[in-house]
Amino acid sequence: IECDIASSGGVKSHQEVVKQILAGASAVQVCTLLYEKGLNEIQNLLSGLTAWMDQHKFDSISDFQGELSFRKQELSFRDLGEAENYFRAQYLKTYSKK
Repeated sequence: IECDIASSGGVKSHQEVVKQILAGASAVQVCTLLYEKGLNEIQNLLSGLTAWMDQHKFDSISDFQGELSFRKQELSFRDLGEAENYFRAQYLKTYSKK
């Protein structure tokens, strides 16, 4: 479906903001961070995000939003079903760790 996605759940650094945007988020909620450290953390997040974008030569968030989403990754595989098999293996690898 075509819709915007807002991520939430313990985002506490600009690296986590970047990961959420790369996964396709249109918005990233940082409420816990602001409760714990105050509103000044907004500037730290923005500075970190800007530095990351400069380092990776992105001019805007839309330039990298969703680049690691399943849909984009699926399009990079050659054979039909190859992406599904790969991501299933990654899922099993992640949840089989003790």
